[in-house]
Amino acid sequence: MKQPGNETADAVLRRLDEQYQKYKYMELNLSQKKMRLKNQIPQITQTLEILRHMQKKKGTTERMETHFLLADNVYCKASVPPTDKVCLWLGANVMLEYDIDEAQALLEKNLSTASRNLETLVDDLDFLRDQFTTIEVKMERKLEKLEEKLKELEDKMKQSGKGKVAFSVAAEQGGAVGPLSANTTLRFNTEMSNVDNVFNLNTGIFTAPVDGLYYFTFFYRTPANKESMLILYKNGREVLKSSETARYYGGTDTAGNAAILKLKADDELYLTLPAGNSIWAAGRQTTFSGFLLDFCHCHHG
Repeated sequence: MKQPGNETADAVLRRLDEQYQKYKYMELNLSQKKMRLKNQIPQITQTLEILRHMQKKKGTTERMETHFLLADNVYCKASVPPTDKVCLWLGANVMLEYDIDEAQALLEKNLSTASRNLETLVDDLDFLRDQFTTIEVKMERKLEKLEEKLKELEDKMKQSGKGKVAFSVAAEQGGAVGPLSANTTLRFNTEMSNVDNVFNLNTGIFTAPVDGLYYFTFFYRTPANKESMLILYKNGREVLKSSETARYYGGTDTAGNAAILKLKADDELYLTLPAGNSIWAAGRQTTFSGFLLDFCHCHHG
């Protein structure tokens, strides 16, 4: 069995939440009792005042004028002769007759009890609110520790994963590709390395798996007597390009370019062969490579 000090974070938070909900339920019950007492005390006080007034009239012949409620918003005036008996409504359809002295003593006792209970309820509610604060502070501290732990784990994962995002591919189509009539994403169908399949051979697109700083290079061979150009795109926007022309008869040439780019996870990079240009796609002479240099939090520009 796990000791409290060895509880998992989830267990601690669940236990604190259970305590919090229990205190909330207690607060609701106590608040309802407090409301009932705050309503009862003025009623008891008012009834006592009437009894004290009747006490003064007891033993005299002076009648007491009063008004009582017949229905909603309907009152009746009555003349009450001196009396030493009263009926007290005890609730639950129970009404009992008392001597005025007994009734006054009973109501004074009820008033004293209700006042003490109200004070106790106020103290209990203050205690519960202190417990709410204590639990909230504990939960906040636990969450802060969890966030710190999560940050440590993320840092460790980043460190352990460094350098594991990489690809190097070649275009192997048996000879010259182009010139084409439209700009075309160049397909690299030969995989020399492709860690975690970050480069899609079917589409010719590299998708960044994480935010970071990446290094990319591409090289290509120009077919004899042809013009060549490759353009590197990021999310549909041109990043850089390279162009070359094999100027003498029967000759070829090579060209390329490189870039260090900040990428956000799910950014896409690809090479496009513009219309009217050609490249040599054989012998692994046209290649595209890239790898992660370092992790960083990046924002789209």
